[in-house]
Amino acid sequence: MREYLAKIDWNNTLKNKTATECWNILKNEIDCVVDKFVPLKKQGKRSKKKHLSKEAIRKIKYKQMMWKTYRHTGSEEDYSIYKEALNQATAEIRNSKRSYEQKIAFNIKHDSKSFYAYVRSKQKVQDKVGPLEGSDGNIITEGFLMAENLNEYFSSVFTREDISILPVLETKFEGREFDYLGQLIVTPTMVAIKIRDMKDNKSPGVDGIPPKLLLEIVEQISIPLATVFNLSLEEGIVPLEWKEANIIPLFKKGSRNKSENYRLVSLTSVICELLERLIKDHLVDFLV
Repeated sequence: MREYLAKIDWNNTLKNKTATECWNILKNEIDCVVDKFVPLKKQGKRSKKKHLSKEAIRKIKYKQMMWKTYRHTGSEEDYSIYKEALNQATAEIRNSKRSYEQKIAFNIKHDSKSFYAYVRSKQKVQDKVGPLEGSDGNIITEGFLMAENLNEYFSSVFTREDISILPVLETKFEGREFDYLGQLIVTPTMVAIKIRDMKDNKSPGVDGIPPKLLLEIVEQISIPLATVFNLSLEEGIVPLEWKEANIIPLFKKGSRNKSENYRLVSLTSVICELLERLIKDHLVDFLV
């Protein structure tokens, strides 16, 4: 994957192109390497007992085997062996569960998904959306209609500012010319640093590019990304895909049938977030 991207002459490939055109070319190349080199995950039987250690599983199997033996023979001796195996398995399960919970709690800063997935698995009420009550009082169960219902509600409470009454800003700065905020010039090194600072378990946006992928190809992707970012800053335009987001409703409290009891989380492009962080650093450095 790295070798494939390293062979691309980005200077000629992105020459005389707009920011959007460069992004589309880069995105197509990323999709291409993903299709070629990233293997598909095998969908096997999901284990619901991640907290069990190998020793705990071994003792559970031994307990089950002793139970079958006792059922077959009916002897008091085999029953005593089964009871001892049962006690050992129960103790090992408790120790294994305690160790697993301590492990995911200790690693929550680096792997928060595993922690919250385990917490959700222990909840009696599963986290799901709906069914929702429509504006006419009828219950909505279809996914598409529930999405429309949530969209209508959040659109109704969205605050639209009246830009016609905004004051016109006048130039107030009277300092020296070199004290003005200069143009941000993004370098591949700056991009690489920001990519390495990203959490690899963050969810991707509409473009489907996760931070984990960027971390794997950081040296090869930094050059074309720097080109796209600089063109975007010069043109004052960002690719449309960066403005889009995957919207996920999260239940807060109260009735699950009410749209107002959900809050929305937007999963935006991690590429656009990189540019935002670079701009923020540039502004903070100037102000400091």
